[in-house]
Amino acid sequence: MTNDAPIKSSGDGDLDEILNPEEIKTIVKRKKDALQFGAARKLLTKVANLCNPKDAHFIWYHQQLALCTYKDEELLPTKRFNDALQILERIGLLSPKTKDAETLALGGAVYKRL
Repeated sequence: MTNDAPIKSSGDGDLDEILNPEEIKTIVKRKKDALQFGAARKLLTKVANLCNPKDAHFIWYHQQLALCTYKDEELLPTKRFNDALQILERIGLLSPKTKDAETLALGGAVYKRL
C-alpha cells in the first residue's frame, strides 16, 4: 500500500468495500462521537492490520486504535489499558526519539489510568 492508498475489504465486518483514508476517518469520527468505541476499535484493528507502515496514515490509525481501545468499556480495564500501551509501543511510545505529541499524550493518558 502506498501513501493514501485505499484499504481493501477482507470480506467481513465493516470493511465491505474499498475505503480511502478520509472515508475511514469519517467513519471512526462518527463512531467516537456516538461513544461507540468498541465498534471503532474493531474497524481500526482491521485497518491497522492491513495498513503498510509506510502509509501516510499508519500512525493516525494506530493512535486512534489505542484511544478507542483504552476507552472501550466492553473490555476489562487492565486489558484495555495494556492493549492500548502495546499499540502505542508499535509506533514508538518507548523510543527516546519519539517526538509525536499525540502518541506521547495518549501514552500518558493510559499510564494515568493504570
